[in-house]
Amino acid sequence: MKTPCTLPSLLLGALLALPLTALAEAQACTLLQPADLTPLLGKPVAGKPNAGACAWSVDGSPRKLTIARLKKSGPDAEMAYAGARKNGGADPADKVTDEKGIGDKAFSVQTSFGVALIALKGGRVINLMFMAGAPGTEKDVAALRQVAKKAVAAF
Repeated sequence: MKTPCTLPSLLLGALLALPLTALAEAQACTLLQPADLTPLLGKPVAGKPNAGACAWSVDGSPRKLTIARLKKSGPDAEMAYAGARKNGGADPADKVTDEKGIGDKAFSVQTSFGVALIALKGGRVINLMFMAGAPGTEKDVAALRQVAKKAVAAF
């Protein structure tokens, strides 16, 4: 039986093939302004450094956005992106979509927990995971896409 954490673990594991110290949590928190989170969380929310990344959430809600930035660049980042893309469709129930207009290349994955979006820009990788507390929907993808465009532009 698949647990809700399987795909996030696979995606984050593939992305974090490099040491956790390669992540810049404080910098990840500066990629979005509180108002940027309204499409996903329903209201402006400030980011909080969280285990090598940055997290945004609303008390009492299962909805949460986590962003991890990989500090490494070049071939290491390309390999991390390729590994995440390959693992993105590991579960046949998940829906993987290549995204246009976000970084140099990006893809989203609708999963049992919500939606993930991983982008490569300028030889660097950013991973956005939106935990919705339910299976991801097209509406979740559209909201995450809107937020991801702002985060990747500031990346």
